[in-house]
This record gives sequence, C-alpha cells and structure tokens, in this order.
Amino acid sequence: MIRSDAVPSSRFAAFALLVLLAGCATGPDRADAPPTPVEPLELATRELPADEVLDIQVARFEVDVPSSPEQVEVEQVFTEVRGAEARYVPYTLRQTLQRSGHWGDVRVVPIPMEGAELQLTGRILDSHGEVLEIEVRAEDATGRVWLDREYSEDINGARYRNANGAGADPFQSLYNRIANDLVEARAELAAADRREISEVAQLRFAAQLAPQVYESRLVEADDGTLAARSAPDPLAGAIDEARQRDARMIDILDQHYSDFYRQMEIPYGDWREASYREMQNLKELRRQANTRKALGALAIIGGLFGAIEADSSLGQLASQASIIGGVYAVSSGIDKSRQTSIHVESLRELGRSLERDLAPQVVDVKDKTVRLTGSAEVQYRQWREILAEMVAEQADTAERGQAESAAAPAQDSPE
Repeated sequence: MIRSDAVPSSRFAAFALLVLLAGCATGPDRADAPPTPVEPLELATRELPADEVLDIQVARFEVDVPSSPEQVEVEQVFTEVRGAEARYVPYTLRQTLQRSGHWGDVRVVPIPMEGAELQLTGRILDSHGEVLEIEVRAEDATGRVWLDREYSEDINGARYRNANGAGADPFQSLYNRIANDLVEARAELAAADRREISEVAQLRFAAQLAPQVYESRLVEADDGTLAARSAPDPLAGAIDEARQRDARMIDILDQHYSDFYRQMEIPYGDWREASYREMQNLKELRRQANTRKALGALAIIGGLFGAIEADSSLGQLASQASIIGGVYAVSSGIDKSRQTSIHVESLRELGRSLERDLAPQVVDVKDKTVRLTGSAEVQYRQWREILAEMVAEQADTAERGQAESAAAPAQDSPE
C-alpha cells in the first residue's frame, strides 16, 4: 500500500514537470509588436535673414565602453564598433539637422574648435540593436549653452522592418528630438543675439590664430558669456582668407565623414539588426536556461523527497522519474547557457567584420596627403597651426610696413 504522505511528493514532481514544460515556451517577440512611435522632424516653414542663419559643427562623439567583461557581454558593447559609431552617429545627426532647413552649413569635424557658431558635442552612453542612449551638449560661440542632456530611444523589431529599403534610421526619432530641441532653444533668442553669435564666432576664430591682436576684443560678461568689442582690424584680409581656407578644409573633413557614413551604412545596419535579433535570442536563452536549471533542481529535490518518503515500488518509480526529469532540465539549462555563449561570440565576430569593412581613407590637401582616420584630429590641429603661421607672417609683414612708414623721413611739400 502506498503511504498517503508520498502523494504530495508525486504531485510536487508532476507540478514541477508541468512548470518545466511551460518554461520551455518562448516569450513574446517584440519584433511582432507595432512599431514604437516616431517623433516627427520639425521642418522650417520660412526663410530666415542671412545674418541670422547659424552654422553648426558637430564634433566626433566620445564613447563609453564598459570595462567589466560581464557588462560588455550583457550590453553587447564592442570597442571596434563604438569607434565606428563615434563617427556614424554625429553624421546621422548632421543629416537630420541639415534636412530640417533651420540652419546654414552643418558639418562634422574631428574635434571641437574655436570659431564655430554653434558647436555640438556628444558621448555615446549605450548602443546596440535595441537601445541608443547618447549625451548631447550644444553651446554657441558666446558660451551660451542651448542644451545639455541625455537622449535615449528603446525600439522594437518593427522599426527595422519599416526602415529596410526606406533609408530611414531605426533610431531616427531620437535624432528628430535633438533637432527639434535645438529649434526650440533658438526661438528663445532675439535676432540681435543670433547676429552677435556670428560676430563672436569670427572673433574667436581670429583670436586663436592671432591672440596678440584679437584676444583683447573679446569681453566676458558676468554670466561668463562673451561679447565682441569693436576696434580697428589691421588683419581683416588675412583672417578672412584663413576663414575661407578653413571652411574648405572643414568641407573636406565633412566629405570624409560622408564617405565613411555611406560605406558604413549597410554593414552597420546589418550589424545593428543582427544585434537586435541576437539580443532577443540572448534574453530568451538566458530565461530558458535559468528556468530549466531552477525547475530541474526543484524536480530533483521533489524526487529525492518522494524517494525517501515512499514505501512502495510505485512511489519509488515516480520519485526516480522526477529525479531523472530534473537532471535533464538542469542539463538542458546548461546547453542553453552554451548556446548563449555562441550568440555572444557571433556578435563579437559581427563587430570585428564591421571594423574590417571600414578601411581608412586618404585625401590630398594641396601638397600634403592627410590620413583621415584616427589621425583626423591631429591633422586638423596641424591645419589650424598652419593657418596661424600664415596669419602671423602677414601680421609681421604689416608691422614692418608700418614701422618703415613711421621711420621714413617726411618729404618736403612742393612750394
């Protein structure tokens, strides 16, 4: 006769088995959900006066790469991919700003430099196929901060379906929000403020090239912002020439980032969508692995409890079946963990292949060849130094001319 207290253990085993089978079912796929809403881009409806239109420079972004191996695995952050994103994300933002029609020239540059009317800097905090989180700061030439905040977008697979073939970025809503916030910040400025930004930008550019002449013309207010003070400008011609040359150099750099963007768009889009799929698989596999291991352990415990409490052979058989089922569940959970490792490695390989696809580019600048990859920052600094030398030479020439004129004897006036 089977003892009555063996029945609960058998029921426990049966219950564990039912829960185990339920744990094998996959959770809902976010890719089947409706697409998350996209904030529309606010387009310009009127043309601003030329002296109120501001140019924007978007500097290459900084990146955050977690140092903990566990965090790197969980968040799927790869150094080689982040380095590429530091160029790709600013250019996507540049495209959005230019498309809005609210601004003059929008250009991507390697580093923030003096002379920008409105300078955007940023940092990538988190980025994979499911989430993009960045920090953006916008500051004009006077030192006025337009915005300094974090932007985050969490999407589902429907965004990828809608983006495929449409040329749209799955995270376009995030870029639209930044662009719209900048338009809102500009609306708070008077027309005179916008004109002053342009004047101060030109003066800051000149002060970097010839500080001995122009720094004294920058006046700092109590709130830390800068204003321009009028004064005779003996180097106006040299500064204008340097500014035109610098604009051409910035156009070359921007074209480099444009070429980089086009080369990266397809492999990066594929990587990001694959990363999204892998993230979903990773979450599901981990859920299944943890569920199977936990329920397997419960089934083993229930089986052992039943084996101890059961007198009859039927009770022993039921308990042994529970133990075997629990061992299988734990083993299945371990196999799922191994599959998780395989998915993580496949993402690493995707990142490495993306880096191989992004070959460095070389451009010719006059009589020099400039390597526009990681050295673009160095090259641009060198370019500014070249401009400073050019202005300094013209300043020396002007000073010598003035000195010679002062030293020359006055000619007698004709009688």
